[in-house]
This record gives sequence, structure tokens and C-alpha cells, in this order.
Amino acid sequence: MKTKDFLSANFISITPRHTMRDCLKAFLKHRSDVACVVNSEGKLEGIVTKYTIYRSLLSGAPIDSPVTPAIRKQVVSFSQETTIERAREILTENNVAHGVVLDEQQRAVGVLGKADIIRGFLNKTELLLTRHSMLVEHLQDAVLSVDLEHKVITYNQAAESLFGIPREEVIGNWLGAILPELNADFSLTIEQGEVRESKKILLKNATVIGSFIPLREWGNITGAMAVLKDITSFEQVAKELETTKKLERTLQSALGLSYDGVLITDEQGIVTMVNAAFLELYGLEYEAVVGRPAAVIAPELPVQQVLAAKERIEGEIRDIAGKKCVIT
Repeated sequence: MKTKDFLSANFISITPRHTMRDCLKAFLKHRSDVACVVNSEGKLEGIVTKYTIYRSLLSGAPIDSPVTPAIRKQVVSFSQETTIERAREILTENNVAHGVVLDEQQRAVGVLGKADIIRGFLNKTELLLTRHSMLVEHLQDAVLSVDLEHKVITYNQAAESLFGIPREEVIGNWLGAILPELNADFSLTIEQGEVRESKKILLKNATVIGSFIPLREWGNITGAMAVLKDITSFEQVAKELETTKKLERTLQSALGLSYDGVLITDEQGIVTMVNAAFLELYGLEYEAVVGRPAAVIAPELPVQQVLAAKERIEGEIRDIAGKKCVIT
């Protein structure tokens, strides 16, 4: 954010020919404490404040005399592109309450005071809060936060979807009555003031991985926040994968015990599994068979015919490696 965004453009502008009375009237009219003194080209020559005029009047200067004795030549100024942060630093370093904002031609375009800078920082804070709220609201993970009394203050869309509880029934209410399964982790996070790393939590209708973070303001803990990732679908996939692996191990055990030669392929006819009896019949090694087309390994077997017709062949007798074999 730049000074041009927060300067007071409706500032008092006078020339050295104006009187102190003129300045005091302008101060009353604009409710301001500072006036910019400019020359005929509009370029800044200095400033006049209420206090420099008061000092001149107390020193005996007539009220209708020119403001020249009250002009302060050493003026703190900024360009329009100076950031609010840097402007604050400059005012603090020079221990002054106002600075004049100049354009590229050194003409005064506004006055920037401490109140304008505070307004700029409040605006920046509000912008950051808005962005933060939007970010939290649109996260795919559920986000909840509570205050020290465990009253819910943040509850995003993902949390609504995860828990199936409308926001209006959650915000401002005690967490323990709504989501008791999370209450203990929030309590520990607030009491210990430390981040609780990802842990698996079983909810009524879902399984989540939760992280809990203490919230602080000015160094004091004011509550805690939780980020919950729904892993229910991953859990289901993992279970199905484990079931598949168990079936595969069972099948491998059964194949190993079978005296018949067995060959299994995928839909493309690529060998995925064979047993020892098949390898012994063909005189092959396991590595030379699995992953290769069955039509190449065992051309006398009607693998492609079965895949194409999607029909069983049962009890057919064929010669394999000089032996009569029944093929199914």
C-alpha cells in the first residue's frame, strides 16, 4: 500500500503572502493542524502549523502579518509511491506527526498524518483478514477454531460437509456439546500451548487426520485451531487393497499346492501368475514367464481364443511338451 492511497488530498494550501489570520481561519474551516506553503508553481516551500503560528503571535507578531516567520522550511516529505510502512518509519525517525506527499514535479498533492497511516494499517489488516477468511473457507480440509471457553469461532464449508452440521448450529456454541470427540485435543492444545502433530481421529461417520495449533495474540494463547483431513475414502481403499493382497496370498498358496499346471493372465493375455507345476511342465523359470504374453510362452494354449470369445474351454486334450494334457 502506497501513500497515494491514504493521503489527505483535501489539504490546506497557502502562499507566503497569506496572513496568520488567513491560516487560523483555514485551520478552523478544515479542522486541520497543518498547511502547505507553496510558490506560484505549486512547489512546496514549507509548512505552517498551529503551533508555529501560536509561537509567532506570542512573540509579538501581528495577526494580520504574513505567515513568513511561522513557515517551517525543514519538511518531512514522501513520494506518492512510498509505502505506508516506510512513511511510518520516516515520521517516527523525525518525531513529527505529518508529512507532505509530493509528485514528480515536487508539487504538494496531499498531507499524510499518523491518523492516515493508522487508517492504512487498519485497511491492510482488514484486507489480510478477508483473504485469510476466504482461504480458510475454500480449503478442502475442515477447519475449526475455538476460544478459551471452547466456543466455536471458525467452521468452514469443508467442516460442514464433514460433520453434516449447519454452521448456524455450531458458531458461538460450546464444542463439547457438538463435537465431543475433539474436545480433549483442543483442551490439551490450549493448556500446553504446543502444536499437536497429525493424529488419527475416529469420528461418528468418518476417519480424519487432525492437527491442532494454539492461537496467540500478543504472546497470549487465545484459543486453538484444528485442521482435519478426511481419510475415510483412503481407509476404504487401504482395506480393499489389504483384502486383495490377502486373496492373492491365498491364491498363491493354493497354486503352490496344486499338482496341475496353472497359468493366469490379464485381459490382454499377459501372464500375471503361474505355479511350479506349470514351470516344470514347460521347463521355464518364473522370471521368464510372468509379464510376458501367454501366446509367446505357451502358443498351444487357447488363451487368446478364450479372451476373445469370453467362453470357457473345458476338458480339451492337447500335446504339451510331448505330453497329453487336459486343458481347462
